[in-house]
Amino acid sequence: MNESTTPKEPCTPETATSAALNFVHNIKEYAFDVVLKTAFDGTQVSEPIYVERLDLPNSGYYLVPFFGPHGLTAVVEVDASTAQVSKAAATPGSSKALPLSQADALSVARAAEPDLRSENTARLVWQPSKESPDSFLPLWVVGIGRASVFVDQAGRVWRKLTVNSKGG
Repeated sequence: MNESTTPKEPCTPETATSAALNFVHNIKEYAFDVVLKTAFDGTQVSEPIYVERLDLPNSGYYLVPFFGPHGLTAVVEVDASTAQVSKAAATPGSSKALPLSQADALSVARAAEPDLRSENTARLVWQPSKESPDSFLPLWVVGIGRASVFVDQAGRVWRKLTVNSKGG
C-alpha cells in the first residue's frame, strides 16, 4: 500500500478498489449528479491509500483515487471494515492523490521538531477535528518519543487536535 500502514480490517486494497470501481459503474448508470458522473470519464483507478481512524478504535478507510489525463479527478472513500463506499467527490485536477507525501510530512515535522529522530515514520490518520474537518484530507502523524505531532495536507504542524463533533 502507498505510504501507509496495513489495516486490521478484512477489507484489502484489492477489495477497496473493486468496491470503488463498482460504485463508479453504478454512478455512471444511475446517478443524477452530472459533475460526479463526468469526473470518472476517462479515468484510471490508482492504488488505494489506507487511513487509520483515531476516533474509532481498530477502524479506518481507503481513499481510492481516480486519475484522468489532467491529474486527479475523483476520490472514492471505502470503509475498511465493511468494504462499502462512504462517499465520493470530484476533485480539481492535481498530480497527486494527497497534496503532501509521507516524505514531505517527515521533512516538515523534522524542521518543526528538532528532537525528531531520523528513524521516525509517518502514517495517515484521521479524526473529525478543526485541523482536518474532512476525511478526504487526512493527517500524517509522526512520533516523537512518547509524543506525536500531526502534519496536515497543507504542511502545517499541530501538536494536538482540536476535536469537535463534526467531520467526515
